[in-house]
Amino acid sequence: MTLLDGNEAVLFRLLVAFFGEDRVIPHMSLHAVCGGGLPADLSADIRGEIEKLSSRKATEWARGSKCLFTIVDQQDSPRLVMEFFQNFDRVIDLTDLHRRRMMPAVLSAARILYVTISADELGDIMDPGLDYGLADFLQTHLDLTESASAGD
Repeated sequence: MTLLDGNEAVLFRLLVAFFGEDRVIPHMSLHAVCGGGLPADLSADIRGEIEKLSSRKATEWARGSKCLFTIVDQQDSPRLVMEFFQNFDRVIDLTDLHRRRMMPAVLSAARILYVTISADELGDIMDPGLDYGLADFLQTHLDLTESASAGD
């Protein structure tokens, strides 16, 4: 059973309503998202920085790094990772900070889109008084023409 906090549960329900229940996978490892390894296109500099910051092999780091929500296509191939933006206003978790710093580069090398959402943005999406939904949010945060061609 997957445990989600309040905002995560709301976002999960929103993503399931938008993409479909079979298309939203919570807590998938970055290793699995990238097809069972790190992308071949990932630069040696990024691999080295991952190993330096995590004190582990880059593949071990990827196995231990979880993506909050992964959206897959009809062939079950990951296309989008969506996570909450961490503002570290109370506690700075260095492990999570390093993971979030490396995640965009790794996902980009794997040609998987990455977007973060803040609690305030989620609140705007859920506000019935605003004419702003998940599609609007994704359109402003992603180049949808790029994502459409990535599925080709």
